[in-house]
Amino acid sequence: MNTQVAIITAIIFISIFLPIFLMIKSGNTDFNKTIKLFNSVAIKNNLKINQKEFWGNTFIGIDESQQILLYKKGFDSDDFNIVNLSGINQCEILKNVSQKRIDKVVVNILDTIDLRLTSTTNKSSYLFNFYNIDNDYREDFEYKRAEKWAQIINNNLASVAKKKAA
Repeated sequence: MNTQVAIITAIIFISIFLPIFLMIKSGNTDFNKTIKLFNSVAIKNNLKINQKEFWGNTFIGIDESQQILLYKKGFDSDDFNIVNLSGINQCEILKNVSQKRIDKVVVNILDTIDLRLTSTTNKSSYLFNFYNIDNDYREDFEYKRAEKWAQIINNNLASVAKKKAA
């Protein structure tokens, strides 16, 4: 009797926790693969990433000595955005909020948070998404991250401007 209960318990335990373990492991392997790819792209481009941050499926880093920003969103492709900050005029946060009526109450819902880097030469811009309600289940301090990276980038832009003036 005890053997049968132990076998049934083991089968139930394995059938419940094995899929969860496999999902966690597959998610971690995608994340670790992208971190290795991030580091290899940095090495390939002779970048020494001084500050970097990884969250969800977004990766960002900066080489302050060469004034180069490295950004990647998502696990699907191996494409990285590499931006030379010497050609950037300003960095600003774009926050898109929509109003929706829920149970006769108007609620503000955060739709997107982006960093926009505007070029000095042709006024084109780079748009780096930090949060999108369609792709992310919940906002996880992305606005604070966007503020942090906008400050880091603007500080580096100020140092680029000082170097050009000198």
